[in-house]
Amino acid sequence: MITKNTTLISILLFLYVFFSNQIYSANRYWIGGTGTWDISSTSNWSTSSGGASGASVPTSSDKVFFDANSFSGGGQIVTISATVNCLSMSWTGATNTPTLAGSSTLNIYGNLTLIAGMTITYTGTIEFESTSTGRTITTAGKSLASNLNFQGTGGAWTMQDALTTTKEFELTDGTFNTGNYTLAVRQLNCYGFSSTTRALNLGSSTVNITPGSVWTSDILNFDGSNLTVNPGTSNINITLSSSATFS
Repeated sequence: MITKNTTLISILLFLYVFFSNQIYSANRYWIGGTGTWDISSTSNWSTSSGGASGASVPTSSDKVFFDANSFSGGGQIVTISATVNCLSMSWTGATNTPTLAGSSTLNIYGNLTLIAGMTITYTGTIEFESTSTGRTITTAGKSLASNLNFQGTGGAWTMQDALTTTKEFELTDGTFNTGNYTLAVRQLNCYGFSSTTRALNLGSSTVNITPGSVWTSDILNFDGSNLTVNPGTSNINITLSSSATFS
């Protein structure tokens, strides 16, 4: 039997969770041009666009912005030098062709938005960890050199434009939608276990897999239970310079 007390407790629990998320979610703005994004340095972080430095390093609940007040001149570089986290990362409005560099892991729990007017030399793994639907990925024509891992339970991501990486694409949990755009990768994996539910929705996309000479096996994997592949009218093109296997 559901009592009034049980209902009240449920409502209070919902409100606690909801407002806790609101309280601890914050915006972090990059300032000061060249700098290092790590787990301790606060010299390049502010709570407002162009504001004072000293804001805490972003967490998985914080939105990160690189905007018009982030870079004062050309050749300025943001280097990810440790495993870092953010809710979403946006470069919208950034000027002076800044560079994203480094090789450490970047964990993103929301959206990723890049711009055409930036340079990317970053080679670290990008882990997409969202457990919510409605997440978006915009790369603005920039080619990535990162392994892309989508592994948030219940998460769903949709491409807003073509997505290219010279490394691997892995879907180990959640739903990935290509949005009918072109997806170009070195390797396409939909690994999983009996406990992870995955869906790959390809629509009318073209998927280009180019392993080159650095990868000669397992370049296309639809593996494990609880996996749904919706091919739509898509085409998968594989360019080989050596032997390869499909799973």
